[in-house]
Amino acid sequence: MLIIGSLYWDSAPPRPRWRAERLDCMHREHVRVPIRYGRRSTKRGDTYTMVISPQLGAYEYGTAIAVPYWTRNLIEEAEKLWAAEDNRGRRPEGRISTDLGCVALLENPDHRLPDRMREEWKERIVREEGYHGSVRMNGEERDVVDPRSGLLAIDWPRTVTGSRLEWSALLATVTRPRGPEGSPRRYPLPEEIADAWGNAEDSEPDSGRTADYFWKNREHGITTHQDPEIEALLRKLGVTTQ
Repeated sequence: MLIIGSLYWDSAPPRPRWRAERLDCMHREHVRVPIRYGRRSTKRGDTYTMVISPQLGAYEYGTAIAVPYWTRNLIEEAEKLWAAEDNRGRRPEGRISTDLGCVALLENPDHRLPDRMREEWKERIVREEGYHGSVRMNGEERDVVDPRSGLLAIDWPRTVTGSRLEWSALLATVTRPRGPEGSPRRYPLPEEIADAWGNAEDSEPDSGRTADYFWKNREHGITTHQDPEIEALLRKLGVTTQ
C-alpha cells in the first residue's frame, strides 16, 4: 500500500482493524512521491486533505509511507483498502471507486507483475463504471490514473534515503482534488490551507475537523514540500497540536 494521509493513523472505525488485519506496518518504508494538500473536504469542515499531484516537480515531492500487506490477492486488498478509505464503518460493497476517487495500481517497471494478475486488474477496472477517469485538478494537469488500466500515472518511488523500492507493485487511494470555494479547479495556497484549519479550530474545536490532520501527518513522517510554510502560518495563527 502507498499511504499518503490519515489511513495510516486515523482511529475511527474501520481503519484500526483494517491496519491490524491487512498491513505489515513493522516493515514500512518512507518514500518520496508527488503529494500535496489539495482536496477541500466538507467532512473535515472545508479543510484540506492530501492528494497525489503529477504536476509537481521532483524537488517538490513529499513523503508518504509504503506498507506491505499480508496476502497476495490484489483485488481483495484493493476492495478492503477502498472500504477503509470510503465506507468508514459500513459493510464493504466490493467496490474500488466512487465519486470520491478510486484505488489505483502502481507497478514497478523493474519487477513487473505476472501477466495474469495484470489482466485480472484491468478486467476489474471495467466493472467500476468509469470512476477511474479524470482524477485531476484541471486541464493543465495530466490524469492521475489511466481510466482504462487503473494504473497510477507517477514514477515508481524511491525511499527517503534514495534507494529503489524493491517491491512489485503498490495500491493507492486516489481522491479527487478540489480547490478553494470559488476556485475549485486550482490548488490552494499555503495561506488558504492554514486559514481553513484556523477557521475550523475557531468554530468547532472538538469536531475532529481541526489541524490535527496536519500535525498527525507530520508526526508519522507524511509530509509535503509546503509543510514548513504551512506550519509557520499555523503557529502564527496559534493553531498547534491538540
